[in-house]
This record gives sequence, C-alpha cells and structure tokens, in this order.
Amino acid sequence: MTGSGKRVTIENCSSESIVLNSEGRDTYVGGIAGNVQNAWLVDNQVTTQDGDSNRIRGKGYVGGIAGRTRQTFTTLM
Repeated sequence: MTGSGKRVTIENCSSESIVLNSEGRDTYVGGIAGNVQNAWLVDNQVTTQDGDSNRIRGKGYVGGIAGRTRQTFTTLM
C-alpha cells in the first residue's frame, strides 16, 4: 500500500487467527499489509490463532501489522 502525494490511511483493520511463516529473504509479509509506504496506520489489530505455537515469523521483512514500513506513522486512538 502506497500513498502518492498525500498519505493513505489504513484504519480500524483487524486480522484474526492468522499464521505467518515467510520463507523468502526478499519478501514483505504482514498481517494486514506486506509493504506500507507514505501512510498512517491507525487503530489496527492482528492476533494469531493461539498466541503460542502459531505465530508471526520468518525471513525477510515480517511484521504483525506490516512487514515493512517507510514514511509510515502509527497511532492509537
């Protein structure tokens, strides 16, 4: 997701019961978006299936909400 000119807003998104396991070193993997640039991330939530054995992990750029962020701001309301 990339905002051009103005920042794009990603707000009130949720992803539940996910499992992320990235194998590629040059990949972008996230619970809501893999690669986020020029954006606001506002009040988003990601949860795994059981919080223990099923989790977010891997190689490359991996994150709960976004795998990679650039010129991105996160806020909680």
